[in-house]
Amino acid sequence: MNKTEINKNTLAAFTFFVALGALTGFVLMMVDPFGTKLGMDGFLQNLQQSLPRAEALTKTLIPWGIALLCVIGLPHVLAGTLLLFRRHCSPYVCMFCAFLLMLWCCLEYYLFGFYIHIIVFFVLGIIEMISAKLYRNRFK
Repeated sequence: MNKTEINKNTLAAFTFFVALGALTGFVLMMVDPFGTKLGMDGFLQNLQQSLPRAEALTKTLIPWGIALLCVIGLPHVLAGTLLLFRRHCSPYVCMFCAFLLMLWCCLEYYLFGFYIHIIVFFVLGIIEMISAKLYRNRFK
């Protein structure tokens, strides 16, 4: 296996890991929309304090789960699929997805405060961005 294949496989692993995390978050927010069973009711309280005028968005976790699926989950699935099929646009899509992930982490930090998963996924976004850039350089 050459360096390009290793880089592609690493990038695909990170991409699908992030997609799996987003899909898991989506399912958890749909199963328990008020966050009481999963201990996520603190999220809703933080949201209501951070966004006092957005009553429709802070009653349940459903809008946030849908946003998580649309903004993080589905684009990462698309990026990973493009990587597996070796499309020329795959490193660019991966870089865009990494940028979206880092923006999402910044939004979560602003809304919810410090949680370790925010830092972990932000670091994964940085690694994904670097790996996509390296793959693009070798792909040319």
